[in-house]
Amino acid sequence: MSNALLNRSFAHVRPDPIGHRGYIAAAVAGDAFGWVVALVVAVLLRYELDLAEIDVSGLLWTAAAAAVAQMLVGWLGRSYTSGRAASATDLGGLTLSVFLVGLTTFVLVTLQDPPPVPRSTPLLAIPIAALLLVGVRAGLRARIERPDPTDPRRTRRAVMVGTGEDADHLVRSMLRDPSWGLLPVATVGSDGARRRIAGLGTARSGERPAALAERFGADLLVIATSDGAAAGTVSAEAAAAGIPTLVVPPLAELVRSLAPADLPGPTPAAPSRGGTRGRARTAGKRALDVVLCLAGLPLVLPVLLTVGLVLLLSGGEVLYRAPRVGLHGRRFTMFKFATMRPGDSGPRVTREGDPRITPIGRVLRATKLNELPQIVNVLRGDMSVVGPRPEDPRYARAYTPEQRAVWSVRPGMTSVAYLDFGDEQVFIERARPDDVESFYLGELLPAKLEIELGYVRSWTVGSDMVIIARTLGRLLARR
Repeated sequence: MSNALLNRSFAHVRPDPIGHRGYIAAAVAGDAFGWVVALVVAVLLRYELDLAEIDVSGLLWTAAAAAVAQMLVGWLGRSYTSGRAASATDLGGLTLSVFLVGLTTFVLVTLQDPPPVPRSTPLLAIPIAALLLVGVRAGLRARIERPDPTDPRRTRRAVMVGTGEDADHLVRSMLRDPSWGLLPVATVGSDGARRRIAGLGTARSGERPAALAERFGADLLVIATSDGAAAGTVSAEAAAAGIPTLVVPPLAELVRSLAPADLPGPTPAAPSRGGTRGRARTAGKRALDVVLCLAGLPLVLPVLLTVGLVLLLSGGEVLYRAPRVGLHGRRFTMFKFATMRPGDSGPRVTREGDPRITPIGRVLRATKLNELPQIVNVLRGDMSVVGPRPEDPRYARAYTPEQRAVWSVRPGMTSVAYLDFGDEQVFIERARPDDVESFYLGELLPAKLEIELGYVRSWTVGSDMVIIARTLGRLLARR
């Protein structure tokens, strides 16, 4: 039985580590603090870090106006009343609200004579604030969905009622994943028959599930059986004893209950993004790419020039023009800072200590600065900020028809696989294969593509903002 399906069934019984008021306080504080930080950074960039030019009182007035506007939008949009972290759809709405607040603040600043801050400041602060606010909400969501398994107050003791593979899988999943907040303490058949699973209690002769739960101090009966009559009898007995029950449908019923969008497509092609909504979402993704790249240029351009000058003075190549497979399987040239000695035709997959990598290249790879020139690919439309990482044509030929669905979206500078899979060199060094390319094609590439295909099936503009925020956190943590 799929854990993804079970997560949906158990979602409403998991403990919530952040209370309603705690979530409201954290969300409001995050919105206000995010705009303050965004405007401070924007002013610093506008004045090129010349602190003497900054009007502190005007900056504080602008930050307060933006923070109040964001909190007002949040209150009107009821984003502070759910007591739960926002879903990916809500994060998209939050991103839209940040743009509206930024434009409103821009109008307020423009109407002032003289303006409290340079008129372009609120516009420059919009992408920064969007990243910060979405990051805070994503962090709250992660905290809610992953309760502390070491806190016994957040763990419910459960008796598993049922037989067969579904019931056994449920028990194993509860024991393996403490984040469910469920601890199985005993098992019993739906008819009261004894079941033995190592480490768990069993029913005495003729002991009913409700009595078993009382004996082991359980506060929940989890019923997994295809016998509807037996499940009804157990539920009635539990209700009479004041013990809550959770009936988990058989696997076949769980699959039938999925919405069509949750199911993989019947063909290798990616799920359709057609229609007005799909076109609008794709256009929103492209607009976000352009806005983020243009907003990031003041920060990125000095770094690009500095790294390029260092590579030029070192006597090596500055740019590496890498052939890659992108949208709809078309080839394009991806720009990276050169990190390897020119003229090498060996494997494109490298391992730690590869002699082809230059000393400067090792630093650039460790800091991921070698990827910065791809901002040009994003502005040209070859790539997106977020999307499946583009592959070398010599390895892309090994894709199965199903895996080629990753070509239905633009490849990205960052991806879910980068966040979830991490640095592939770590896996290569751990395995120490004799043939690096065979290991990459047989082990690493299929695992990465499985993650990327999940992104292709479910991406939204809001989820892209979460990935960008997580990527920035990962890069800052590496330094």
